[in-house]
Amino acid sequence: MKQVSRIFSAVLAVTLAAATLMTGCKKNEETPSAKRYDYDLTQYITLGQYKGVEVEPFAYEITEEVVQQQIQLALTNYAQVEKKTGAVESGDQVNIDFTGYMDGQAFEGGSATAYTLSVGSGSFIPGFEEGLIGAKEGDTVTLDIAFPDPYSVNPDLAGKPVQFEVKINSVYGQTLPEYTDTFVKEYYGYATTAEFEAALCASIQEQYDSNKWYYILDQVWKQVMETTEVISYPEKEYNEIYNTYLEPYTTAAANANMTLAQFLELSEDMTESEFYAELEAMVKDAVKEELAGHQICRLENITLSDAEYEELAAAFAAERGFDTVEELLEYNQASAEDLRQTLAFQKLFDFLVDNAVVKSTNP
Repeated sequence: MKQVSRIFSAVLAVTLAAATLMTGCKKNEETPSAKRYDYDLTQYITLGQYKGVEVEPFAYEITEEVVQQQIQLALTNYAQVEKKTGAVESGDQVNIDFTGYMDGQAFEGGSATAYTLSVGSGSFIPGFEEGLIGAKEGDTVTLDIAFPDPYSVNPDLAGKPVQFEVKINSVYGQTLPEYTDTFVKEYYGYATTAEFEAALCASIQEQYDSNKWYYILDQVWKQVMETTEVISYPEKEYNEIYNTYLEPYTTAAANANMTLAQFLELSEDMTESEFYAELEAMVKDAVKEELAGHQICRLENITLSDAEYEELAAAFAAERGFDTVEELLEYNQASAEDLRQTLAFQKLFDFLVDNAVVKSTNP
């Protein structure tokens, strides 16, 4: 059931409200999302703490080492590359297949084939790239390392041990261009290396700030979910979400001329009963998140004025490559109300982050 799992693991980072809009699934015209949760929610949910939630600080520093890593990446983009038969060295490019294991089980997102990596770029977690140095084409390397702590990309993995099996498919040595004013002007449009490095620092800072926002939001929302209790699940919304995530599987099975059980065994390696049990648990989690999000918006009067909606909707569409909001809505078979709720939830996320209490780093 990998597709459903991916959808639900990303729901917080994107939106809690508009699964229809974000997944591009056709919504049920008989129960339009504009009318979702338009009733007293206290009969369905007891809301937990959402303001003043204590969160761990997000530590980062733009060091000279970080800047130099980015400079090396910029040079690598225009390096001359030739295949080599010797051992992997820092600065080489390697084509690898790798699989990550936690507690002996391969984990989602931890595997790839024919992946091109510049060794020493800092693209992977500490220990991964360093562990490939000295290996040769055809070798398989076992890396016993751990995720950094904190780990803003996925706080759930912070500090956890992981093992990677890495096969070296090929090794390429590279000759980097000289780092000069001429180089940055020709390839990146900056007059001097100093100007280029200032732009790098600004870009790194922007990424750090974004990671910090998600890092705090993730901690706050976990607290909301842990302290919130569902009294009962509203039938209409539960069925809508259930059918939305069930439909791709039943359709795929029908297109393959298979029963659902046959399709699940072949594509997901699970039984039909296992599938329905996992689906039910995920739908309950999704409804719980939506209930909590809508209730917080209601209690804190988090809404969008028409002017706010027009401004944010235009930016939202442009970020996703659409010329107009109408094109975005048509493509996703969604309504303006869907998008308005999505944007309102983004405003909710800002509210939650702004009202979090970052723990002091002082001893």
